[in-house]
Amino acid sequence: MLYKIYQHQRFVDILPNSVYVYENHVAFTLNYRQETRFMSITVRKATEADKAKLKNNPTWGCDISEFDWHYDSEEICWLTEGEVTVTYDGGSVSFGAGDFVQFPKGLSCVWKVTKPVTKHYQFN
Repeated sequence: MLYKIYQHQRFVDILPNSVYVYENHVAFTLNYRQETRFMSITVRKATEADKAKLKNNPTWGCDISEFDWHYDSEEICWLTEGEVTVTYDGGSVSFGAGDFVQFPKGLSCVWKVTKPVTKHYQFN
Protein backbone atom coordinates (compact mmCIF):
# COMPACT_ATOMS: atom_id res chain seq x y z
CA MET A 1 0.00 0.00 0.00
CA LEU A 2 1.30 3.47 -0.90
CA TYR A 3 0.74 6.43 1.46
CA LYS A 4 1.07 10.15 0.89
CA ILE A 5 2.45 12.59 3.44
CA TYR A 6 2.57 16.35 3.25
CA GLN A 7 6.18 17.53 3.44
CA HIS A 8 7.69 20.87 2.50
CA GLN A 9 4.57 22.25 0.80
CA ARG A 10 4.00 19.14 -1.34
CA PHE A 11 2.70 15.58 -1.10
CA VAL A 12 5.30 12.80 -1.12
CA ASP A 13 4.65 9.08 -1.78
CA ILE A 14 5.96 6.71 0.90
CA LEU A 15 5.80 3.00 1.60
CA PRO A 16 5.02 1.74 5.10
CA ASN A 17 7.86 0.21 7.15
CA SER A 18 10.56 1.84 5.02
CA VAL A 19 13.64 3.85 5.89
CA TYR A 20 13.96 7.30 4.31
CA VAL A 21 16.85 9.74 4.33
CA TYR A 22 16.13 13.45 4.54
CA GLU A 23 18.77 15.90 3.28
CA ASN A 24 21.46 13.19 3.52
CA HIS A 25 21.67 13.31 7.31
CA VAL A 26 18.43 12.27 8.98
CA ALA A 27 17.14 8.72 8.61
CA PHE A 28 13.91 7.48 10.12
CA THR A 29 11.56 4.54 9.87
CA LEU A 30 8.00 5.19 8.83
CA ASN A 31 5.41 2.81 10.20
CA TYR A 32 2.12 4.62 9.63
CA ARG A 33 -1.17 3.14 10.70
CA GLN A 34 -3.84 3.75 8.12
CA GLU A 35 -6.13 5.73 10.43
CA THR A 36 -3.54 8.50 10.86
CA ARG A 37 -3.99 9.42 7.21
CA PHE A 38 -7.53 10.61 7.85
CA MET A 39 -6.93 12.97 10.78
CA SER A 40 -9.04 16.08 10.22
CA ILE A 41 -10.74 18.95 11.99
CA THR A 42 -14.56 19.04 11.90
CA VAL A 43 -16.29 22.45 11.80
CA ARG A 44 -20.02 23.17 11.70
CA LYS A 45 -22.45 25.69 13.09
CA ALA A 46 -23.20 24.95 16.74
CA THR A 47 -26.68 23.57 17.38
CA GLU A 48 -28.73 24.43 20.46
CA ALA A 49 -27.82 20.98 21.80
CA ASP A 50 -24.08 21.73 21.33
CA LYS A 51 -24.46 25.04 23.16
CA ALA A 52 -26.38 23.42 26.02
CA LYS A 53 -23.73 20.70 26.35
CA LEU A 54 -20.82 23.15 26.48
CA LYS A 55 -22.20 26.36 28.02
CA ASN A 56 -21.28 25.33 31.59
CA ASN A 57 -17.82 24.04 30.61
CA PRO A 58 -14.64 26.08 31.15
CA THR A 59 -13.87 28.95 28.80
CA TRP A 60 -10.58 29.85 27.17
CA GLY A 61 -9.67 33.11 25.50
CA CYS A 62 -6.82 34.36 23.36
CA ASP A 63 -5.84 37.68 21.78
CA ILE A 64 -4.60 38.00 18.19
CA SER A 65 -1.62 35.66 17.95
CA GLU A 66 -0.08 32.63 16.25
CA PHE A 67 1.15 29.50 18.03
CA ASP A 68 1.82 25.76 17.67
CA TRP A 69 -0.50 23.33 19.43
CA HIS A 70 -0.73 19.55 19.91
CA TYR A 71 -3.86 17.68 21.04
CA ASP A 72 -3.08 14.88 23.51
CA SER A 73 -6.80 14.09 23.60
CA GLU A 74 -9.85 14.91 21.51
CA GLU A 75 -11.32 18.37 22.06
CA ILE A 76 -14.73 19.75 21.21
CA CYS A 77 -15.45 23.45 21.53
CA TRP A 78 -18.00 26.16 20.78
CA LEU A 79 -16.59 29.55 19.81
CA THR A 80 -18.60 32.46 21.16
CA GLU A 81 -16.24 35.17 19.84
CA GLY A 82 -13.41 35.57 17.36
CA GLU A 83 -11.93 34.11 14.21
CA VAL A 84 -9.21 31.50 13.78
CA THR A 85 -7.40 29.66 10.99
CA VAL A 86 -5.77 26.36 11.95
CA THR A 87 -3.17 24.84 9.64
CA TYR A 88 -2.22 21.15 9.85
CA ASP A 89 -0.93 18.35 7.62
CA GLY A 90 -4.41 17.90 6.16
CA GLY A 91 -4.66 21.55 5.08
CA SER A 92 -6.21 24.48 6.85
CA VAL A 93 -9.61 25.35 8.20
CA SER A 94 -11.11 28.66 9.35
CA PHE A 95 -13.85 29.07 11.91
CA GLY A 96 -15.34 31.71 14.17
CA ALA A 97 -18.09 32.81 16.52
CA GLY A 98 -21.03 30.40 16.50
CA ASP A 99 -19.03 27.40 15.25
CA PHE A 100 -18.70 23.97 16.87
CA VAL A 101 -15.25 22.46 16.27
CA GLN A 102 -13.86 18.98 16.93
CA PHE A 103 -10.09 18.37 17.05
CA PRO A 104 -8.86 14.75 16.94
CA LYS A 105 -6.46 13.26 19.45
CA GLY A 106 -2.86 13.38 18.21
CA LEU A 107 -3.32 16.40 15.92
CA SER A 108 -0.41 18.87 15.69
CA CYS A 109 -1.27 22.23 14.18
CA VAL A 110 -0.67 25.97 14.08
CA TRP A 111 -3.36 28.33 15.39
CA LYS A 112 -3.58 31.78 13.81
CA VAL A 113 -6.03 33.91 15.80
CA THR A 114 -7.14 36.84 13.63
CA LYS A 115 -9.84 38.19 15.99
CA PRO A 116 -9.71 37.64 19.77
CA VAL A 117 -11.28 34.28 20.65
CA THR A 118 -13.45 33.01 23.48
CA LYS A 119 -14.57 29.39 23.50
CA HIS A 120 -16.23 26.83 25.77
CA TYR A 121 -14.33 23.55 25.54
CA GLN A 122 -14.24 19.93 26.63
CA PHE A 123 -11.42 17.38 26.36
CA ASN A 124 -12.43 13.73 26.02
